[in-house]
Amino acid sequence: MAHVAREATSLIHSKDALEDRARKAGLSAEETQAILAGNVNSLAQLAFAMCPPGQAPSEQDIRTFYDGRVAVNLGTITATKLLVFEAHTMVVANIKNEISRKDDAHAASTLPSAERDRRIKDQKEKLRGLRLKGDEECAFSAYDLVFTLLEKDTLTYLHPERFLTRRAELQQKKPARELVLDQNALTVRDKQPEATCSTRTELEVVQAMRRRALAFDLIGLCPYTM
Repeated sequence: MAHVAREATSLIHSKDALEDRARKAGLSAEETQAILAGNVNSLAQLAFAMCPPGQAPSEQDIRTFYDGRVAVNLGTITATKLLVFEAHTMVVANIKNEISRKDDAHAASTLPSAERDRRIKDQKEKLRGLRLKGDEECAFSAYDLVFTLLEKDTLTYLHPERFLTRRAELQQKKPARELVLDQNALTVRDKQPEATCSTRTELEVVQAMRRRALAFDLIGLCPYTM
């Protein structure tokens, strides 16, 4: 695969994911910006910024971290402790996921929702000549297909029929359940069907190819450099 500039895309390394989790934890926009101003731009960095995983930051740890960039009150302290706890949990879960993913060559990677939403917004600003609705609106699974190529650094041809619309994706039925052998234990999980769109006519092929190009563009890959 040709070399391309890569943005932080995994959940724990995404700046957008950090901002999203900070908002949900109860931190204000000013407090979130104070975290970023401390050169902490991801949940992975935050997990080690105040205390190591497995420990809770003290009130003094939090005040030292903010370093006067924002007025620290009880709400700031409790929300920050919650955010740090989430960061610790996500970092540990990500390590476990990376280990198990190596055992499953067919496991798909998922672009974090906050990262995806920000990229879609940026793409709409960049490509104002396109409606990016209806037949031009990519299914979220289409982004995950391309994202998996980037994460696994593999060269795989993705047929245009796999790039269905977001509308068709929302109309899909609930996936069936299946039994799988996971680390010497039987587990039940959703069976992931390979959804496809119609490419019987020339128009449908063109629309699918356009969605394919949009998905590659959003992830930061060009299909012609593969």
